Amino acid sequence: MVIVICLVAAFALLSWVYGPVRYKYRLTVDVSTPSGAKSGSAVQQIVVRPTLPLLAASQYTTTQEGDAVAIELPDGSTLFVLLNQEIVRSALAEGRSTDMKTPLEEAERGRVYEYSPPPPRKDGLIYLPNYVKFRDLADPASVYAVDPSDVGGGAAISRITVELTRGRLTRTIHRRLPWLANHYGKNLRGVRSIVAIDPRKDLAGAMGSGAFRMPRP
Repeated sequence: MVIVICLVAAFALLSWVYGPVRYKYRLTVDVSTPSGAKSGSAVQQIVVRPTLPLLAASQYTTTQEGDAVAIELPDGSTLFVLLNQEIVRSALAEGRSTDMKTPLEEAERGRVYEYSPPPPRKDGLIYLPNYVKFRDLADPASVYAVDPSDVGGGAAISRITVELTRGRLTRTIHRRLPWLANHYGKNLRGVRSIVAIDPRKDLAGAMGSGAFRMPRP
C-alpha cells in the first residue's frame, strides 16, 4: 500500500513538473490538378504526457488533437488527409528511425519539414488509409480510400509539409461533416462495435470519427 501511494505521489509530481507538453504544428497538403494547384491545411497538436512509473512500457504517451485536413477539388469532391501521428513523426524525423517525442523536441521553429510517404508495408498487418473521400458528404458510410498519386479527376497529392506553429487548433471540420458529432463512439455506419473489421472489406465499418477529429467534444 505504501509503495502504491509513493508511486501515485511520484507520478503526480512528475505530471506537475514535466507535462503534459503540447507541440502545435500546421499540416499543409498540396494537390496538383488539371485546373491548377489546390491546397489545404490544419493546425493540429501532439500532446506528450508522462506515464505512471512501472505500470507502462514507455515513460510517456502521445495523443494527436485537431481536425483532419480537407481540400476541395475542382471536380466538386473533397479530399481528407486523416489524423495520423506517423505522418508528423516521419516528416520531423527526416527518415530517421525514432520515437514520436524526440523529433518533436528537436524540431526547429520556422522550418518546413516535408513528408515522404514510406514504401508499402510488408509486415502483413492491415492499416487504415491516410487519404479518403466520400461519394456523398452527407453519408458517412459512403467513405472510400484513395491513392495519393490519384485522388480522382486527374488530381494527385504533390506535397505534405509540417511546420511548428503557435496558431490556434483548427476546429472547422464539423461544417463539412455535420454528422460527425452523432458518430462519436461509433463507426461510420453508426454502429457501436468492438469487433475488428478489415478496412479493405468495409472501410466505413472499420473507421471511426476519431480519424477526422480529436478529442471528441
